[in-house]
Amino acid sequence: MEVAMEMTVHVSRRLILGEVLRGIGGSEAAFHYAVGSGGVVARAFALVPNGGVGDDSVTLVDAAGVACATEAAAADSAADALLFVLRRDLGVAVDDVNHGSLVAERQQQEELRDVAAALERGWDRSLGHLEELQASFEEICMDAVDDCPQSIICSHARGAAVWADEQVLEGLRVHADLKRRLF
Repeated sequence: MEVAMEMTVHVSRRLILGEVLRGIGGSEAAFHYAVGSGGVVARAFALVPNGGVGDDSVTLVDAAGVACATEAAAADSAADALLFVLRRDLGVAVDDVNHGSLVAERQQQEELRDVAAALERGWDRSLGHLEELQASFEEICMDAVDDCPQSIICSHARGAAVWADEQVLEGLRVHADLKRRLF
């Protein structure tokens, strides 16, 4: 039996941009970096032919990426932004099957983080309601004990208070476990 080995290889967006620019007869991309409190931001520039027959004119295309921790990541971000400009403005088609999957996966992860945060807020609220219920049952039990310690109401209230206490403890355990796994 053969075991297939999977390998993930990252191809820089700068490399893809270089190939696209070479393919359309454009210049090599140039990058300008600016460092700020939010990180490093790169801007990519390139000259591309206008494309008319006998037309030797060129157009300057440029795009800025998002703030990143490193120059390499900032350059990749700017290259990705310039690839978007080339697709949008010049109709350049880039056959990059992995990039779409990567973007979709990142978006799904962001959505899952948002859902997890919403669930955590809801869970905290539900635990708060259970704690209020537990306190109410304990008050009912204490009042019933004062009136008649052997009453059926006291027995049920005591059982409900114990149940609510168990639910709060289980809820706290599950909440801690979810938080550990999600964050």
